Parts: sequence; C-alpha cells; structure tokens
Amino acid sequence: MGGVVAFVTGAVTAHFAFDVPFRTFCNVSLVEWSDLATGLVKCLAYGRHPVVAATAAFYVRGSEGVGWPRPGSRQFVARDHHAERVHSTVALLALGAK
Repeated sequence: MGGVVAFVTGAVTAHFAFDVPFRTFCNVSLVEWSDLATGLVKCLAYGRHPVVAATAAFYVRGSEGVGWPRPGSRQFVARDHHAERVHSTVALLALGAK
C-alpha cells in the first residue's frame, strides 16, 4: 500500500512541479539496473536508521531514553553517528553509479 501511495504521489509531484507527463513517469523502460540498485541500498540503509536509534535507547538508563533524544545523550550520539555513516555511504554509491 505504501509503495502505491509513494508512486502516485511521485507521479503527481513530477507532473505538476516539473511538467513530466504521466506516461513518461510510468515508463519502466527508462529505469536502469543502477537505479534499482541505488534504491535498494537506500531502503536498506535508511530503514536501519530507526533500529539503531531504538537499540541505543534500550541501553540508556532511567528517563533519559524516553521521548526525543537530547544532545549529549547516548541515544542521540548513536543516532547521529549512524546517520552520518548512512549519508556518506549512499553519497559514495550514488557517485560511483554515475
């Protein structure tokens, strides 16, 4: 269901924001294997981000792990460190795929 919503939202956004015809947006022959590989890597990398933050929150004692992570907390540091690694990896893969 989420994939359908994402696809329709992307088609509508491309059409109204960038004047991309719906027929062009839905043309699967324009998708290359490198596009699929990049998308899969992004799904795996960004999908892991909340898991790392939640795991770090389990190791925080007391009420420190409740609510949003605060700067300096162990959960905050783990979340940001993981985010930096994910963004760097995706950027390097995207540059290498071109």
